[in-house]
Amino acid sequence: MATISCLYAQDTSGFYHFNREEQLLGPVSRQFVAAKTDAQRRSAALEVYQRLGELLALPNSWDYPFDTLKQAAVSVLQAADNKCRLFTWNLILKDGRHLYFGYVQYRVKKEWKLEALLDTARNKIPDITYAETDASRWPGALYYNIQPFKFKKNTYYLLLGYDGADARTNRKIMDVLNLNRGEGVLFGVPVFRRKEGDYEPCLRWVVEAADQAVISLRYEPSRDIVVLSELTKAYEDAPDEPSFKVPSGDYHYFARDSKGYWVFHPLLTDFNFGKGR
Repeated sequence: MATISCLYAQDTSGFYHFNREEQLLGPVSRQFVAAKTDAQRRSAALEVYQRLGELLALPNSWDYPFDTLKQAAVSVLQAADNKCRLFTWNLILKDGRHLYFGYVQYRVKKEWKLEALLDTARNKIPDITYAETDASRWPGALYYNIQPFKFKKNTYYLLLGYDGADARTNRKIMDVLNLNRGEGVLFGVPVFRRKEGDYEPCLRWVVEAADQAVISLRYEPSRDIVVLSELTKAYEDAPDEPSFKVPSGDYHYFARDSKGYWVFHPLLTDFNFGKGR
């Protein structure tokens, strides 16, 4: 789907139409997991993809909250600066793989734009930690947190997301949404330093562990840091592979330095977790 651009409108007279359509989409979205066959699940995910895209293309869609979809299976995130909104959801296949769908809706002055996100599950990017991708090569994730931040005088959006990956592993992904280059939606910005003075920053950060492991990756607003699980082998002689990694019970964290980079720091201590996710 090409980028759609329309004049931003304040008129909310069409909310009856949005509500009616959303009530129809809610039960369909629950079929991403509940349907008995992969074909039925794909059909449900694609139906939501098409019909939600049509709704988001309407001028006054920005003002509609989509609360019913939030309560179903679609993540709806709006940035604190009120300039962009993300819709993401995942389709879980019988073999344990996850496929992702989404839209980014964002404003540029008095115009708003809409871009469809296309998961690259069938065409994996070799190393997503160093890949800048556009909407057609989106790595795919179910986003649960968005935080605007400044870097080199521009505003970017820190994204935290879940990727169910496959039957052996699951991942948490820390990414950056870039709306500054006039080339539509871009993901991945070199802002993640592995240590102070790292001159080759990563464009995103991935934490991958065994499928049943519960990985923490959460933003803590009280200190403006991102906390992540330390991983260790599930048992002493386990292979050094993500499918055998589990959280150790300790945590690392990312904090911004004086230049705006997010810098990795080992072993977070003396911190009471707040309401971050």
